[in-house]
Amino acid sequence: MDYSIRQLVGGMVARLDELQSGAEFAQLLNCPEPDLREEALRLHEEINDLKACLESI
Repeated sequence: MDYSIRQLVGGMVARLDELQSGAEFAQLLNCPEPDLREEALRLHEEINDLKACLESI
């Protein structure tokens, strides 16, 4: 069971990495509109926090 959970968590972390490295996400981080850029930065931080939490399992 531990192996299955680790596999699931590993897949989730990989998918979060893919989302963060996507071109659309990078565009939002560099967006000239402050509100969109701030939201993208907040989302980036939350994804990092979630990945750290998952990796600690």
